[in-house]
Amino acid sequence: MSARLVDLAVDAVADYVESNYTTYLRIVETEVGLASDALTDPKAYVRADLPFDNRNPRIAIFEEDWDFGEDDNVDIHAEVGVAIVWSSIHDAGDEEGELIARRNLTALIKCLWADRTLGGTVKSVLFRDGFSGAVSEEERTRHIFKQDLGILLQETM
Repeated sequence: MSARLVDLAVDAVADYVESNYTTYLRIVETEVGLASDALTDPKAYVRADLPFDNRNPRIAIFEEDWDFGEDDNVDIHAEVGVAIVWSSIHDAGDEEGELIARRNLTALIKCLWADRTLGGTVKSVLFRDGFSGAVSEEERTRHIFKQDLGILLQETM
């Protein structure tokens, strides 16, 4: 049962983000005064944590943890990570790459905040900690911005 429900949580987030994210990229572009399509649409949405995937930019959606409630109406709480990964060329674009990744994160948060039930597919989306980091790889820097979400599902036993 738990694996099916963890799949449901990951799929609900992934389906919702894939369907709505680019709308919020356009909103962020307008808010910060960029031309339409200045922020690159994701090359891939992946439902796994794939640290060596080189598609740029990409959004990875994956499970991190889960637990069960204690009564007959079991609430399943799945922790789902959503990571935005953007690579930039060293020196020439590291600071700009960080800014682009942050703007993508802003679009992601706006997207998820707009419907905290993901179109009615989950009981609730709870925002958890966020994380940002950068990894140097040969001539590129990989900027990673991750938002952790608590996805509350309900399963009647």
